[in-house]
Amino acid sequence: MTTLVALLLSPIAAAQDASAGMPEPTLQLQTWVTAFDQDQDPTADPNGYGDPEHDVGIGIARARVGMTGETDTLSYDITVGTTSPYDGLTVTETDVAIIGAILTGKSAIGDNELRLSVGAQRIPFGRERLLSSKDLLFQERAVGVQWTAPGYQAGAMADFELDMGLRIRAGVFNGGEGLYGDNNDGLTIAGRLEWANGDHYTRMPKAGTMGFAASVYQDTGLATNSLGIGGDLFARFGPLLISAEGTSTSINPTNNTIDLPTVLTQTSRLGVTAQVSVVSDMDRGGIEFGGRFSMLDDNSAIKDNGDVGIVHAGLTRWDIQPGLDLGAGFIHREELGGRALGNDTMRLWAQVRWPINSDAPEADVAAAPAAPTVPAETAPVEPAAPEPTPEPAVEPPAPAEPAAEAPAATEAPEAPEAPADEGSAPADEAETPENPAEEPEAPAPE
Repeated sequence: MTTLVALLLSPIAAAQDASAGMPEPTLQLQTWVTAFDQDQDPTADPNGYGDPEHDVGIGIARARVGMTGETDTLSYDITVGTTSPYDGLTVTETDVAIIGAILTGKSAIGDNELRLSVGAQRIPFGRERLLSSKDLLFQERAVGVQWTAPGYQAGAMADFELDMGLRIRAGVFNGGEGLYGDNNDGLTIAGRLEWANGDHYTRMPKAGTMGFAASVYQDTGLATNSLGIGGDLFARFGPLLISAEGTSTSINPTNNTIDLPTVLTQTSRLGVTAQVSVVSDMDRGGIEFGGRFSMLDDNSAIKDNGDVGIVHAGLTRWDIQPGLDLGAGFIHREELGGRALGNDTMRLWAQVRWPINSDAPEADVAAAPAAPTVPAETAPVEPAAPEPTPEPAVEPPAPAEPAAEAPAATEAPEAPEAPADEGSAPADEAETPENPAEEPEAPAPE
């Protein structure tokens, strides 16, 4: 109960904080250049899964702006923009609209952290869906992920992250793709259980990072009910990055007179994706070269052109300039059933993003503060103190010799006594008060 109250009061506490999450602007612009595309005939250019039907030319894949802020107890993220359709079968509005709008309260429970988020946000299902599009190697999601895992929906989610690496996410959402309200009684319920030894939701996780997870969601809509189950894993060994995930979805039409279902009978979909890449870390960003295979079977009961396999191969230079990424790749699309179609593509891509959030190697960051060393500062102090000390200690005995020769003469004794008193007094004063005063002062600061 105490934790729940703390989460509900976190916006008030943040408002009272003088440094309550000053907003920081965000920017993302992804541009694609289609250098080559096989299916350019407008009369024989069939729509297919994973093919955006781009002819040779330039296009905007994503254009987004927003603002974000964070305090110890509160964070928020608002993004608006536009996104091009994923493929020829995707119905997507290209007008500028809200992409995500999230308000999150945070509370520490010992070494663990509990977060409660409300607003338009990603449903906790599948690693690639939860990974930001700005961190994707090929700047587009795999076909086996896009058509089997849900995206953004409006709702509430609890995120409990334990110190041992275990993370539990569960949420309730409106259902459907609408972000501005719910037009039916249906809901989407989703949960995700994962373990990881580091942050693997970045473009270049640290070496040794690994994790695996299982996800589930159920959506009850006007025209269909869907149930999806999936699993995914990630690991980085040195420069090698490996990721894989699979999803099985069952879609059932409902009896209604309001909306048409997307399927007429019970349909099972399967999506499988695997990606391997090699990363070369640099002082700023790095180079990532990799390949990905993704397969979609939109109906496991039949073999047709809904069974596709898509191979991506290419590279991305992250942060060639701060916040600027450039890449190039080749895309091969293979029909695993039905009629074969020639629809391969060669593509160049560029991305401008803010904040920069460069993934600099950890070794370079640690080396910077180690440059000024303490021995370099104390070295000149130690020789300076002892060197002047022995010099006055050797010189005072010299005037003592003439004092000894003076009594050898047989002249009046008064003459040697006067010089002896005059010479001994300054000698004692030079040796005793000056040298001892200097010698203890030098080691004292050490």
